[in-house]
Amino acid sequence: MQKILIVSNDYKELQNIYNNINKTLNSSIKIVGICNNEKDALLYLLNGNIDIIILDLDTKNAKILLDKILINSIVIKVILISKKTDSIVNIINNNIDIYQFFVKPINITKLIDTLYTFSESPKKIENKLTYLLKDFNFNKNTKGYLYILKCLTFCIENNYTSISSIKDLYKEIELKYNNISSSQLEWNISKAIQSMNNCTNKEIINSFITYNNFPSPKIFINKILNTYYTKISESNEL
Repeated sequence: MQKILIVSNDYKELQNIYNNINKTLNSSIKIVGICNNEKDALLYLLNGNIDIIILDLDTKNAKILLDKILINSIVIKVILISKKTDSIVNIINNNIDIYQFFVKPINITKLIDTLYTFSESPKKIENKLTYLLKDFNFNKNTKGYLYILKCLTFCIENNYTSISSIKDLYKEIELKYNNISSSQLEWNISKAIQSMNNCTNKEIINSFITYNNFPSPKIFINKILNTYYTKISESNEL
């Protein structure tokens, strides 16, 4: 179950969000806190194991809260709402990782659809990833293939839309799973992708990525992540 914190001093908007989440997603997402200031919100974030924050940028000191999230390295999915488009654009331009944003009055149906993607179980995520990988001729019994799935699932669960360092990703997974080392991940995934490249139709490879050589693990994982999030975005627009 995903735990959600709502931060807003707009009572009408807050009530709308709260009622619709409870009515629609009560079995998969739990609202564990509602705040109208940045200090109380930060206490929740530091102590409450929050997965998602819906932050009203029109709330006093909302931008300070975002800065503190960065300073404290809090891993959380951030959804912004505001009356002012400029406020949201400025936040995004400052390289703060925002999952989604809504301009008031928000489209509550799209908000619920966004939250629904967070409520998916790891197994459902893995099933979607398996489908995305089906055209690539992997040996699905190898550790390398299973590690690729684990890396992708880990990224999605942690709201990583892309990775800048494959070694940093391996280290994060090593820290989470005591029975997997970063060196094991690196060797097995590289071997699996190289084997896949040799066995997969070149037209499929070329349509997926515009490189003459086989894709590196970082490039391959980023391309699959991009495809995953693109398909979610397209489904939300229907």
